[in-house]
Amino acid sequence: MDDNIPVNVFDLTVDWIATEKGLIETKSPYPKPTGIVWEEVSEEDMETMPVLKEIKELISNK
Repeated sequence: MDDNIPVNVFDLTVDWIATEKGLIETKSPYPKPTGIVWEEVSEEDMETMPVLKEIKELISNK
């Protein structure tokens, strides 16, 4: 694909696409995220996805 699609630090690209005709390896040049980018997580996100709040509390207590 030649389109210039913006990629954020938290985006996860696929490595493979499965179709009825077989598997296609994407060979994505983009690195995988290494964890949650807390600067991008809002209070609303924390309320909508309580697991984020739990993870943040767990890592804060270390």
